[in-house]
Amino acid sequence: MFLARFFVHGFRKMVYFSRKNFLNASQDDFTLEARVMLMGTTTLRPSDSLSKISSTLSKGGNVTFAKGDYTFGKSVDVRLGKTDLNVTATGANFISDGVNGNLFTINGGGVRGTKKPTIEWKGGTFDIRNQRLSTTRPLPKGEKAPDGSRDSKGRPKSLEQYEKEQKISRGSGTEVNKLGTRATADAIHVRGNERIKELTIDRIEVKGSDKDWRTAGGDSGVFVTDVDDVTIKNSKFKGLRDAGIYVSDTADEFFPAEKGKKRERRPRTNSIELTNNLVEDSYDGITAKRGVDNVNFQNNVLIGNEVGASLKINGDGRKAGESFEDASFVGNFISESGDDALFLEETEGVDSNTFKSNRVFLDEARDSKFKDKRERNVRTRNADEITAKGVKDTGNKFVTSEGIAKDSGVTINNGFASKSQEDAAKTTFRQRGGFTG
Repeated sequence: MFLARFFVHGFRKMVYFSRKNFLNASQDDFTLEARVMLMGTTTLRPSDSLSKISSTLSKGGNVTFAKGDYTFGKSVDVRLGKTDLNVTATGANFISDGVNGNLFTINGGGVRGTKKPTIEWKGGTFDIRNQRLSTTRPLPKGEKAPDGSRDSKGRPKSLEQYEKEQKISRGSGTEVNKLGTRATADAIHVRGNERIKELTIDRIEVKGSDKDWRTAGGDSGVFVTDVDDVTIKNSKFKGLRDAGIYVSDTADEFFPAEKGKKRERRPRTNSIELTNNLVEDSYDGITAKRGVDNVNFQNNVLIGNEVGASLKINGDGRKAGESFEDASFVGNFISESGDDALFLEETEGVDSNTFKSNRVFLDEARDSKFKDKRERNVRTRNADEITAKGVKDTGNKFVTSEGIAKDSGVTINNGFASKSQEDAAKTTFRQRGGFTG
């Protein structure tokens, strides 16, 4: 009976594998797939040590987290080999207890040979409300030190300067989140190093704050760079200090320039699908930075974020890509943005970028949510495609609803979306398969 069940299960898996990968598969691919089948599934439990969890994930294979609370005081570091990693974590709650750095770091730098692994992570809640902040987190512009202190020249100290000196940040309630020493402090941080073939993250939840990004711990919900193909879908993010979802190229993406020639771009990603995600009260809802190409923002619900959806070059001198190509924004719902609902910077190619059926709700009056006197707008800088569609490129100035043509693929609604409209968008998110707990 056992052997019968095994061979039926194995046959089904091989049919699935061959349907998905047969045309591009090598014999090594089939061997590895069969090896994963023979290994079965490893189950991790809340009582397991950090080192056991890290080593089990690094080995790859099928891994299931049993339901329950997993509390970490240090980062879970995963260094992949050639074996695919398939994680099921439905019902698992991963809690950061003051982690300095990322809660989970997944690195493809250890992969050797031509076989690149794939990663599929399904389910789980990531609570980074008490995670230490990174050294690069965003801060509100123009805020001053709360104690009224001044610098050596007698000028009011900025809040950023005050926080660095005191090593503290705005906390939620009576707690404060200590400023950490690491450059990143994400819930899931994936650095592919061009050695990971596919990454799929499905139906997770990340909590940065009970309120909004100003009182959050950690940085972003999911950060990904240098993976061939990326899909992040059906996931829920609340109160992230940096971004709900952050995809990027890295600063070394150029081939060295030959003498007398311009530098050439080196493609890092084939496609990035960001589909049916709900992001609320974060700094950036969903952002793509440093010129990463082929990003599809589709059917996402972005409510109460400082910036809804964006393509950003990065303003700190570390820009890698000189423009964004082949981006698409289809069917997104964006409301209650604190600064920009859409911010599109340095897009390239009149016919390469797509805007279709996006519903954007703007309040062009004073920002009543955060009371910092900003306007909610669509903003562009050197954005060729949206200009060609009828949106005036103003340099770095605001584009309001009057500046967007009817055929631009971005429908502007003056005023906030009503609560019933926002609730309907969230219901649609769940109906499409979004995280429900």
